[in-house]
Amino acid sequence: DTILLNIGGSTLSLTSTTGTDNQTICAGAAMTPIQYTFGGGATNATVTGLATGITATTTGNVVTISGIPAASLNYTITTVGGCGIITLNGAAVVNPNATLVLTSAAGTDN
Repeated sequence: DTILLNIGGSTLSLTSTTGTDNQTICAGAAMTPIQYTFGGGATNATVTGLATGITATTTGNVVTISGIPAASLNYTITTVGGCGIITLNGAAVVNPNATLVLTSAAGTDN
């Protein structure tokens, strides 16, 4: 007797669908939503390292990271399910807003 055992599966995938993995934004501004698509046997994805004001939501096989970050962040997204894992990283740098300082020249105050 011969037993043939075929073990196969899809190759896990995790890709950025918007190309905005790394961003620089001004304080108080919303980041451009970042989207990742997972597949190939992955059933979900987790996101860690998000700053206050940022959320990650999953619809179908797309994870969207969005919001108004309170501080700079370095996030990690990791596939869940399937055989093995894929992990990708990204960052959003929050720059402080410019402060305008007005001074008057001597003798010109009225």
